[in-house]
Amino acid sequence: MPDLLNIVTSSEKRKRLLIMLMSGPRSWDEIRETLQVTSTGMLPQIKILIESDLVQKDRDRYSLTDIGKSITHHLVPFVQVIDFFGHLKDYLSDHDFSVLPLHFRLSIGDIGNVLVNEVETADIFVPHKDFLDNIRNSRSVTGISPVMYPSYPAFFVERAREGTDVLIVMTRSIFHRVRDEYQDELNEGLNLPNLQIYVSDEEIRFACIATDSYLWLSLFTKNSIYDPKTELISYDPSARQWGERLVHSYLDCSKRITRDLVR
Repeated sequence: MPDLLNIVTSSEKRKRLLIMLMSGPRSWDEIRETLQVTSTGMLPQIKILIESDLVQKDRDRYSLTDIGKSITHHLVPFVQVIDFFGHLKDYLSDHDFSVLPLHFRLSIGDIGNVLVNEVETADIFVPHKDFLDNIRNSRSVTGISPVMYPSYPAFFVERAREGTDVLIVMTRSIFHRVRDEYQDELNEGLNLPNLQIYVSDEEIRFACIATDSYLWLSLFTKNSIYDPKTELISYDPSARQWGERLVHSYLDCSKRITRDLVR
């Protein structure tokens, strides 16, 4: 059998076609229109895939063979990871990726269509408008917060009061600040059935918010400094699900705060 690794990875056209055919057979017109390719550029690549027993043609439609399905099943997450790191090369050069738990570093390709957002704000002590609007328009909010803006307590209590399901994991130092400086907001929030607060004793050096439509992730710099002006965002469903799993992974080693614990 030919060198399948080289055949699959050395051509962007072949790679894109294999991934496209994962969703089912396609006609030549569908392939040409979706991938924006020409006959002279693409048909020789299809011929290579057919000769390698990765793609088959039945009448006028192309599909993956059983071998092609198995290989492409593993190709998709590989491509996602490569795309993630390639797209974020500059960002990750000075932000600490290692602070994420191992399982989530290994599944980082699940964050599809990620964007690096440079926040233009003169006041680093105020969350920017797009961030607040994304949360304000959500039905559920799940997050980890090792930092706190002064507006956070009232803002998240208001979201819960208006019906949004809110679950927040805080570091112990942040919780102590909320308890000491925002007692009224904390007491009101703990009386709301749809607001949950957990406290973790772990050192957390990233911030994450996952809503029903949005992922926001902020890594500390490699000097362990919180960066309020550069963030990762994605509206891809896989990204939001990745963020929810990340937050929930901290619940087993965190303590839920109730009214009795803060009296």
